[in-house]
Amino acid sequence: MNPAPQPRSAFLTLLYFVLGLGAVVALVGGVGLYLFLRTEEGKKVLAIAKQGSALLSEAAVAPGTHELRSIGCETALAVPAGRILDLLRQIGSEARTDEITEGFVSVGGLASETPVVFCAQEQAGTPDCASAAKVYASVAGPPPARFVVLMAPRPGDLAGCSGIYGPDGSRLADLPKPTPPPPPDPPPTQG
Repeated sequence: MNPAPQPRSAFLTLLYFVLGLGAVVALVGGVGLYLFLRTEEGKKVLAIAKQGSALLSEAAVAPGTHELRSIGCETALAVPAGRILDLLRQIGSEARTDEITEGFVSVGGLASETPVVFCAQEQAGTPDCASAAKVYASVAGPPPARFVVLMAPRPGDLAGCSGIYGPDGSRLADLPKPTPPPPPDPPPTQG
């Protein structure tokens, strides 16, 4: 005599349903992503992502970044301003590109090869912009005529300090505040 089959619990049935639904969503999402990456827009997005990743990799090992990490930068990057602008132009954000150009590339005669040094501090205030600039200037050989330092107290928070520095690490100027874009024109009234 065969024993009677045990009824499946409601929890197990729900678990199988959720796993099956997750597999279907993953399959549809994967196919959708594959099809998107085959379009011109998808190829552009993928190319920009690759270039951005390569730029970050280079910036993380640029001369001076190791020394900046040793004095308290959790993350240290150094990248020419022009490379940032090139990447932003490819993304197609004219407003953002104009803001950066107006913000620190055009002020004070900074060229596109002007290094932009980013530091995300491990502890707020350590290092400060002046000490980071001195360290970067001392190890960048030959030191650039001008470079920009952007200091953030935490990763992703650019509320720290910033400025334009000379070849000896002395502060030359503040970064200007970009002017906000004009407000959009109000829609015409119908009357």
